[in-house]
Amino acid sequence: MYYCNFKGWFSLNVLAWVSPNYTLVDAEIGHCAQVGDTTMTEMSAMARKLRTDRMAWLGPNGFILGDGGFSLAEIMMVPYVNPRTKIQKYFNFCLSSTRFVIEE
Repeated sequence: MYYCNFKGWFSLNVLAWVSPNYTLVDAEIGHCAQVGDTTMTEMSAMARKLRTDRMAWLGPNGFILGDGGFSLAEIMMVPYVNPRTKIQKYFNFCLSSTRFVIEE
């Protein structure tokens, strides 16, 4: 395995799945550092659970919040790449605010 990231540092990727009330649901630890967020997510056990029974994990209108490292998908909400309007900038602010508890 190759654990040297794109900056040349040794590292591991960590993917945490957290519920709306900040309960840790699942985690993936140990993928090679050069595996992107989207690839790591697609390979995760939680993604397999979501593909098998999305309703059980997300409910009828549920979705997943991701940062800019993820690709936009049917159930993945990510920030605007180049927000132009005040609404888009506010959306990005709100979206990034949800990650503070998880990333600290």
